[in-house]
Amino acid sequence: NRDPAMLKEASTKSIIMSRTFMDSIKLQEIGRLTEGQYFAHVLHTRRVSKVLGGGKRVSVSVLVVVGNGQGTAGYGMGKDLEAGPALFKAVRNALKNLVHIKRFDDRTIFHAFKGKYASNVAIFTQRRKGSGTKVNWLMWKILNAFGITDVAIKVYGSQNNIAQTHLIFNALQRMKTVQSHSETAGERV
Repeated sequence: NRDPAMLKEASTKSIIMSRTFMDSIKLQEIGRLTEGQYFAHVLHTRRVSKVLGGGKRVSVSVLVVVGNGQGTAGYGMGKDLEAGPALFKAVRNALKNLVHIKRFDDRTIFHAFKGKYASNVAIFTQRRKGSGTKVNWLMWKILNAFGITDVAIKVYGSQNNIAQTHLIFNALQRMKTVQSHSETAGERV
């Protein structure tokens, strides 16, 4: 029976937070981010004021993606009166919702495809090896958590960060691999 505060501190220390693209590159260069270790990107923060009888109460909600760069990632939301506890709740929810996707050559998607969530539509296209990822910053953080590069994504519809996060995760989970296609077609690989 360990103290809950100690458990919270230990689980928070095991995940490395990187706010920007350059931060994650620097962490990898100096060796602080080891192979297969989980890291987190903050995708969206929102401060909300609620008017009560005694005045305004400000709360913060945070959207986070957690991944290991090897095909496993998850996203979660956390809400609290302060930013720190909201971030902790978001990371904990993201770790509960981890999903694994297979990657072509351990770097990119298997084929070009469309993804849909609510009224949003995303078109995923493969790019040549070494050509980089051509997406917006939110999608780059999600794809980086999965370890996917050499992809271009165009989104039509809402530019809401939460909706786009749902869209990317749903589309990547529905992507067909060679094995899943051969099973549905009744062919051998």
